[in-house]
Amino acid sequence: LSSRYDRQSNARVLADSKEITQNIDQVIARNWDQIAAPVFQAQLPSPQEIKEAGFPTGSSRLGKAVFLVTLQNGAPDPLTGVPFDVDVAQSGLPDYHHFFPKGWAETNNIDSQVYNTAMNCVFLQPLANREVQQRAPHDYILNCQGNPPGWACRQGADGNAQEDGDRLDEIKGRLARHLIPVDEALAEITGDNEEEVAQQAANVLDAFLTRRAKLVHAEINRLVAGNEG
Repeated sequence: LSSRYDRQSNARVLADSKEITQNIDQVIARNWDQIAAPVFQAQLPSPQEIKEAGFPTGSSRLGKAVFLVTLQNGAPDPLTGVPFDVDVAQSGLPDYHHFFPKGWAETNNIDSQVYNTAMNCVFLQPLANREVQQRAPHDYILNCQGNPPGWACRQGADGNAQEDGDRLDEIKGRLARHLIPVDEALAEITGDNEEEVAQQAANVLDAFLTRRAKLVHAEINRLVAGNEG
């Protein structure tokens, strides 16, 4: 999460390891301020840096790191509910999905540096990823009749309202486990013309990325502090 090992990594890892080993009792007690290893004084990323971190399949060290933070809560596929355990991850099945899809962003003239970020990434099963197409989350999550079992949350006029509500609550719970802010994720985009729609789309995506970055920042602080719950 810090840039300490970006350069001279071997020497810096060795130096930190020696200091940690010599103060193992303080490590066990989680008295981080009593350990002189520079890694414990390294600056952690700010919410803005987290927001701007690159897509995790690219070369961004921070992008990969903060994306892993979003998976700390055992996050299942948010649409199908399939758990992403070690076996699934090693099989190569999960797709790195742009939560606000690339095609949707480009249609609304949103720059790739904005949408092609770790905060706009989530694991999806390949089948679900293909069904998303170029729709905003509000559309592909709330209006998903006929998609894979466990995904659809509204069945139409003849559906059972209670079942639909329960299904939607379940999906919202999955999203939250990915540190995805539900209200921002499901914001509806309306407009009388393409210009208005594009402006709203940009605003919705920015609000989503900003809020998720803050949630990830809080989770990083929790993890660094050694809090388990």
